[in-house]
Amino acid sequence: LLSHYNPAASGNWDGVNSVRRTMKEKGVKKFPGCSWIVVGQKTNLFVAGDIYHPSAGKIHAVLKDLTALMKDEGYVAKHESFLHDEDQESGSFPVIKITA
Repeated sequence: LLSHYNPAASGNWDGVNSVRRTMKEKGVKKFPGCSWIVVGQKTNLFVAGDIYHPSAGKIHAVLKDLTALMKDEGYVAKHESFLHDEDQESGSFPVIKITA
């Protein structure tokens, strides 16, 4: 049921916080999102909220550069394109969804 309810997509951060609070109270666990890429013979795993990836600093620098380049080229993100992540200040990987 929770997978169909996404208050973040409409910018309803009070709704997001309410859902998170209710999940915590009820003991509902959410597995973090993840993705991976294979470079050569090595598989690199990225987990939302992970700050321990060995190349985290370089990855954040590249993401910052790409974001600036997209802005310079005129890309304007729709409000729902970037989902809020409370852990952004901690240096973790945010959940990013970019629409064309």
